[in-house]
Amino acid sequence: MSVEIEAKLKVESHGPARAALKAAGAGQIARVLEENHIFDNPDRAMLAADCGLRVRVCRDDAGRVVSATMTYKGPRSDSRFKSRPEIQFHVDNAQAALDFLGALGFVEAVCFEKRRESWELHGCRIELDELPCLGLYIEIEGPDEEAVSLVQRSIGLAELPHEPRSYIAMLADHCHTRGLPTTSIRLDSERRYRKRYRKRAGWPWVIAHPGLPQIRTCAINAYGSSGQGFAADGTLSGRRLPL
Repeated sequence: MSVEIEAKLKVESHGPARAALKAAGAGQIARVLEENHIFDNPDRAMLAADCGLRVRVCRDDAGRVVSATMTYKGPRSDSRFKSRPEIQFHVDNAQAALDFLGALGFVEAVCFEKRRESWELHGCRIELDELPCLGLYIEIEGPDEEAVSLVQRSIGLAELPHEPRSYIAMLADHCHTRGLPTTSIRLDSERRYRKRYRKRAGWPWVIAHPGLPQIRTCAINAYGSSGQGFAADGTLSGRRLPL
């Protein structure tokens, strides 16, 4: 079982880091639109154990599926860097993987999309991420903390603080603090919510609903923020977020 070691950094623009990556001789690997399906037990046992189970489908700019993976993530360690055990492998049929997990009794708790541009430098993988509601982030994943720190310095991001929270936790927190439902925000409700919350900044406009991977909509279910979970009725569950 490998160990995921990464730094997550909030940025206002990807431009400076992209320019620094090119200047340092980094190689661009891919640019994809991800569709992330997060699964759990019906009683949220994996969530309570600080673990996660995900099926990720990646599409190119033409909408073609270029890769699909299944990933298990174990509990996080206490560190400045995000560190946790991980098992990941490719699957040939993403829908079959989703059906397989459902047949085993897992339920899909969250589905969201993310645009990701991937680079490699000094043995690390650098992800330039664009997320709904949250904006732009950079993730640096490498074999150890020293390698990750080296890349962070090399692309001019040494002074930026690490973001310890997961994207799932931050997305749910964004919706909750604005009084938006965390259970289902779909395409047909976008215009209604835009009108209702037009005076509130940062309306959540891009989270993919399963079955509508090509459309930017929102569906968050059963997850909360700041180390807590939200039940389907919006009440706090007090459980940690695994991903």
